[in-house]
Amino acid sequence: MLPRPRSRHDYNLKYLIAAALLDDEVGPAQLEPERVQAADAQALLRKVVVRPDAAFSAQYPHALNTRVTIRCKDGRTLTKEHVGFEGGLENPLTWERTVEKFHWLSEPYADEALRDQIIDLVSTLDEHPIEDLMQRLAKVNPEPLYPAKHPGFSNHKGP
Repeated sequence: MLPRPRSRHDYNLKYLIAAALLDDEVGPAQLEPERVQAADAQALLRKVVVRPDAAFSAQYPHALNTRVTIRCKDGRTLTKEHVGFEGGLENPLTWERTVEKFHWLSEPYADEALRDQIIDLVSTLDEHPIEDLMQRLAKVNPEPLYPAKHPGFSNHKGP
């Protein structure tokens, strides 16, 4: 089975591609050992091939582009190319999208009141001592205690 340690699969491009194809997103749930080792993820992972593209590589780090090609058993080839990404240099996340992503990632570790306090402090950081923010962050649980209800970080089609 590939990959094993968490420190490996969260940076393993082959696994991240397989997880994205299977689950339509890559987030904390896809990095859980049970998901990484699931039969469907392992089967698809063995079929993923990653090849560099010289033109894309030459544009790095100013542009982060990708192309995915899927070769089907029936002979069809499907290709999707994506230039740039939301959150990249050319298309930074808006404040609203940053808040949405924060909720998605932090929901299991902090209740809504604490998350809202952290968001408020970050949005007005120049008006508060950093200790205020650090005190709130210290209340975030290192282990998930709350149910994850947030739908994820949706694939937003930005400007």
